[in-house]
Amino acid sequence: MNTEKLNINFAEGEAVKELIIRETNHVNEPLPILEPKKVCIEGTISAPFAFLQKRWDAPAQSATVPEASASGIQIDHTRTHIVVDRDNLKMMLVCNETDERNIMTVTGKIELSRQFKAFGVNMDVQFMPEDLANFFRINRSYFKDRAENMALVSNLKAFRAKIETEVEREKKDNGSVTDVYKKVVNSNLPASFKVCIPIYKGAAPEEIEIEVIATVNGRDVALELISPDAASIVEEVRDRLIDEQIKLIKDFAPEIPIIEV
Repeated sequence: MNTEKLNINFAEGEAVKELIIRETNHVNEPLPILEPKKVCIEGTISAPFAFLQKRWDAPAQSATVPEASASGIQIDHTRTHIVVDRDNLKMMLVCNETDERNIMTVTGKIELSRQFKAFGVNMDVQFMPEDLANFFRINRSYFKDRAENMALVSNLKAFRAKIETEVEREKKDNGSVTDVYKKVVNSNLPASFKVCIPIYKGAAPEEIEIEVIATVNGRDVALELISPDAASIVEEVRDRLIDEQIKLIKDFAPEIPIIEV
């Protein structure tokens, strides 16, 4: 322990004071040099354009973006591209594409709405009649006609189906064979009904017609919901939303290559 002189001043009227001196062997070390944190963002379909608007010509900080700082901006305009994946409802902006330390990616997605996914329309989701009845009862507010919803729930609760089967088999001496199997199912369910739900997250509700497809196997009955209207809207709205963003980006930064996959 190093010995040094200490001057201690007592307050008026004090003759004794406790002084505690602690000594450690800890040596302060310089902070470690860390790699820059990569930018990896996921958001709505408008996220790539929103990012470009604020960062495209933003000045670089040499301490954190050494490669980009040579040109004086955060994003190297010659090493930026956009990938558009319509099947998976997304587009991705990639900045500083060849710089592993300073690469930035921003992904914009289109998501199906919570309501549309819950109905399972065009998704190969199967329901038991009673389960579907309870689901329709809880989600009555999405039906255009309240009376239609109540009738549909009642029919599903008391599901009835008449099955007519016809079998014809014949084998002739000349080798001709006839093998016909026909099954006709007549149920108390309506051919279709209408609901008003948003197809995509954040979009306005759309009125769509939904058909009920029944699969009968002995006593087991499975119901599936399909909608040509919804399938058409999904395609049209998807392409419209993506094309709008592509146009905005092309007008803002035409030098960025846009690649469809």
